[in-house]
Amino acid sequence: MQESTDRDTQPKSGDLPTGDPPTGHPSALERQPHSQTDVAANEVEPLTDIKVQLGAIDGNSFAIIGHVSQVLRMHGRHDLVTPFQKEATSGDYDHLLATCQRYVRCS
Repeated sequence: MQESTDRDTQPKSGDLPTGDPPTGHPSALERQPHSQTDVAANEVEPLTDIKVQLGAIDGNSFAIIGHVSQVLRMHGRHDLVTPFQKEATSGDYDHLLATCQRYVRCS
């Protein structure tokens, strides 16, 4: 009798599932805001009038936090740096972007 190995149980490239996503799991295009932060960021004016071009920097979370923190400092808003960093790191990537929009004007 032949021993079964992990390699025998691994799916082969032709065995990948196809078809519709499972019900109850919206696709990325159908995703609704999952927190009030996502909705609130679009309805509330930012705390400052400082403009930041997020599209001009790396999309990495830490690069975004560092850039916004640096811009806040450059505009003399040292008082907002620590609260911004704490809030920006308290959730997922969407929460980070919503937090940026709450502190500065993003483009």
